[in-house]
Amino acid sequence: AVVSTLPAPAALIGTPRRVAVRFPGYEWVELADTFTYTGNPQLQFIQPLETNVIGGTTLTIAGELLDVIEEPQLTLTVVHTHNATGTIQGDSTEYNSICTVMSSNSMQCPTPKIDVPQKFLNATGDDGKVIKDIPLADESLAIYIGFRLDGVRSYSNLSDTKDLLCCHDFTFYQTVPRVSFKEFGEHVPYTLIHITGSGFLAGFHPSDYNVSVGGGWVAAIRDVTDNEIICLPPDELTLEQLQTEAADGDLS
Repeated sequence: AVVSTLPAPAALIGTPRRVAVRFPGYEWVELADTFTYTGNPQLQFIQPLETNVIGGTTLTIAGELLDVIEEPQLTLTVVHTHNATGTIQGDSTEYNSICTVMSSNSMQCPTPKIDVPQKFLNATGDDGKVIKDIPLADESLAIYIGFRLDGVRSYSNLSDTKDLLCCHDFTFYQTVPRVSFKEFGEHVPYTLIHITGSGFLAGFHPSDYNVSVGGGWVAAIRDVTDNEIICLPPDELTLEQLQTEAADGDLS
């Protein structure tokens, strides 16, 4: 069946309709497929409510009828307003990424990298957060989150969507994760590797990370804190264990 999110009278929504085609000089030919109008996709909540300005955080979006969208996109719009000459002027830049529909009720979207003027990054707090609405002398910065859902425009800017508990508290971090490189030496069997550094959770979550060892084998991540990634190297796991852990979602 072919599904569309085009506007349609309520009486047509959800009812399969026959499709017919007529070429010049021929009679109508009715096709075997049916065409069904659906209601618009609905977004219900987003998690996590944070990312980093360098991008790469996977957001999970829950809703309804998400599988009728052909190519959903996440958009982040940075609006920079200044009043240097007595006249308010502004420019906006939109950044987007392609989302993956997991089911009719869920999709995942990686956050894109955004460019924020350095003066606003310098205005962040000690926790490394970029305030979404930052006023400076004669200048201001705002960051808006939204979605492109084919022809559905109600979620293009979620700051205007009052019934969605989401994005008024969305946090952007500017702290870049950094690893403190060191020689690990000879590895003792069945012991964990501790990768130290800083900023690992500055808008990121354990599922956003991958650790490979040796010839590209993926290590099993056990825990991630802001200063440490703990993982078990694959040379201490059998292939059967690796497959089992991947199926259970423990390998990231």
